[in-house]
Amino acid sequence: MWYTKPMDRKIHSTHPRPAYVLRVSIKGTTPSIWRELSVPADCTLGDLHEILQIAFGWGNDHMHSFTVNSVQYGMMDMDFDYGDDMADEDSVCLYDLNLRAKRKFSYLYDFGDSWEHEIRVSKIIPPEDEKRDVTRPRCLGGQRAGPLEDSGGVWGYQSMLEILKDPNREEYEETHEWTGDFDPEYFSPEEINARLEQAFKPRP
Repeated sequence: MWYTKPMDRKIHSTHPRPAYVLRVSIKGTTPSIWRELSVPADCTLGDLHEILQIAFGWGNDHMHSFTVNSVQYGMMDMDFDYGDDMADEDSVCLYDLNLRAKRKFSYLYDFGDSWEHEIRVSKIIPPEDEKRDVTRPRCLGGQRAGPLEDSGGVWGYQSMLEILKDPNREEYEETHEWTGDFDPEYFSPEEINARLEQAFKPRP
């Protein structure tokens, strides 16, 4: 089965593949901002980038990279020189990475704010498991809203939340005007799954 999504990305299965349950947390956030995702093993790291953008509410406005088994992967069709050590994230699927339960790798989003996501393989779901849908990405759980873009990384974001707790702070009005009605505790797996469903539509 083939899937179409923005930027002509595809997830495809020519042979039965398992799915990975991934626990993804943004390092340094307190309380932790995390998602539990079920992801088909035949999606590429480029697809996983799109899944993580949806799961955490990122806007896909910045550069990113993965580090797996000491190898860095990035998006090769951008007008940016990663250097000779960066591999193409669209050239490898999760199944090729020989991931095992409890294995960890990382995803870095926004090279300025440096949002580092720790990705841990919680479980491997075999393709014959009839109780689970292993053919499409799903959000199984999580906690808290993803941080706002351009909020200054973990330190800047935490500082912003402290300001919003106290209307008497000098910076409160300006900060509140910028954040609007943003609720840092809001989390809706239903909304995330609706967006994933839209992004990864089956194609006949």
